[in-house]
Amino acid sequence: MKKMKILLPVMLFLVLISCKNNDFIIDSKPSGKDSIWHTFKIENEDIRVLEVNSKYFLSDDVILTKDQFNYLSYYNAEKKPKSLIMTDFAKLWPNGKIYYTINNNVSANLSANINSAINWLSTNTPLTFAVKSSSNSNFVKFNSSTGNNSLIGMTGGEQLINLTSDASVSTAIHEILHACGIHHEMGRNDRDNYVTINTSNIYSNKMHNFNKVGVLASVDVGIFDSRSIMMYPSKTSDASFAKNINQNIITANNSNIVISPNSYPTTTDLLGINMLYGNEKPYLDYTVTYNKIFEDGLSGSYENEVICTFTFYADKAKTIPYIKQYPVPVVIENYSEQIINRVPDIERTYKQSILIPAGQNSFSTYGKDYIDREWGDIYFLEKSGSRPIYPSTHYR
Repeated sequence: MKKMKILLPVMLFLVLISCKNNDFIIDSKPSGKDSIWHTFKIENEDIRVLEVNSKYFLSDDVILTKDQFNYLSYYNAEKKPKSLIMTDFAKLWPNGKIYYTINNNVSANLSANINSAINWLSTNTPLTFAVKSSSNSNFVKFNSSTGNNSLIGMTGGEQLINLTSDASVSTAIHEILHACGIHHEMGRNDRDNYVTINTSNIYSNKMHNFNKVGVLASVDVGIFDSRSIMMYPSKTSDASFAKNINQNIITANNSNIVISPNSYPTTTDLLGINMLYGNEKPYLDYTVTYNKIFEDGLSGSYENEVICTFTFYADKAKTIPYIKQYPVPVVIENYSEQIINRVPDIERTYKQSILIPAGQNSFSTYGKDYIDREWGDIYFLEKSGSRPIYPSTHYR
């Protein structure tokens, strides 16, 4: 049984992912003179949809079907169960299997990027892809176009994923994930807790890109991720989108946070994909082990290494290791507490997304349990470790 080890910094409360930025560019093609704006009130949020030539744009790169548009109309300003909206609005691909074909107008270079995107998702997620045959009535067709866009979820029949001739692997993944039913990260219900949309620097005909589409789903998955491949960058070079391209369109509420989409799906992105298509909640066995480093019997001072081990099983009896051929993301809570010069500090916690590598079912984090006593009093204390988060959408 394999497991990985994670060493926890004692006082780490901010998790930043250092990765290469992709070449994501905000595509502003849809807006035009012959456009009609529709505004729907869903869960007290305004959802704006741009209609151009009988196409309905939830954002510049997300297209709605007529049925999806009608669902918004039906639920407009009505108090209806959100679960119905989620079920009816964006449908999933059965068993996570997506049939596809590549249009003959796609260049060899773009075709290579599409295949790289498919290979990455096949290797790192529960999604599987197969070339369409005559018996597959529902499928994706990759098409070379003047803009990058996709329908949201499985819509039935042939559905296009449009990509520009110079679209990167990252852009292809971004649009494929829309076709899988995944929305933009800045559309989460809780996004205002983490970022500010600088509406004064965004043209009004681009504000639909910041619809809080989270109201169309039941929950936000994981932690808000400023590096998500489904996130827009903080700035855009598109002068038809931003009034001043040198100023932010999105600003992090925490100045230490970097807003920049990653080249490939982050752990948080994978959490969302797994929640939709993993269809499983493994059973968790959580143990804490203390390894003694030193102990002073006279003063009562001591130091222990704290090993927190998370092991996942496929069955309730915890006899069958839960092992997948793709990485499995989970969320845990790390904690840290200190007493310095006899002055106690509050326990600090932060959530962390962990990626269990393919072929493994266990990981451990390493913390500290240290007490220094003087004259019977605790002069210095340091405790840190990790624990599960319940209730969890990722394990039980």
